[in-house]
Amino acid sequence: SRSKVGPIKYIHPMVKIKTICRNEEDYTRETKQDIFKVNRNLNPNLHQFLKAREYQRALTATKLDKIFAKPFVGNLSGHSDAISAFGKCRSSLTQFISGGFDGEVRYWELAERKTLFNLNAHNGVVKGLTFVDDGLNFLTCGSDNKINYYDFHKCAQNYTDPEFSPVSIYTSKTLINGIDHHYGEKMFATCGGNL
Repeated sequence: SRSKVGPIKYIHPMVKIKTICRNEEDYTRETKQDIFKVNRNLNPNLHQFLKAREYQRALTATKLDKIFAKPFVGNLSGHSDAISAFGKCRSSLTQFISGGFDGEVRYWELAERKTLFNLNAHNGVVKGLTFVDDGLNFLTCGSDNKINYYDFHKCAQNYTDPEFSPVSIYTSKTLINGIDHHYGEKMFATCGGNL
């Protein structure tokens, strides 16, 4: 009579190895005309890879728990609509600007996690934001085909004034999707329908 050997687990103090031993006679044909033997479990409640699936799911869940176990640093709340663009200052780690789908631009102080000022910069979506080379002033572009240049000090003092406007406004004939400023010179580039 043939004896069937099930899974064998060998546990060493340092290493755990899982092995499976199978009897070769259960899977080979006696003659070339014989049909290959296929073992099937007809019970619909059991699946042939049930243990392997459960092991893989448990391993994945453990890995995800380790990934997301890092402490939450903080959030920047204040926008009334979703954020569509943001820009970071090249010369300062704490200066940050964000623009929303409602046309609002917020200037953030990241060290204190607060808004220094907010502006209604565009009629529509803010498509792009960038700091200029001085690290304080910034440019915005929006779906209203306008590019606005803002001075930090004027914004910080007068942003609550309803008559407040940017230092310069440039109007494009085509839609603008993004903006960036040169690192050393007083030039900026946009992307969209035309350059």
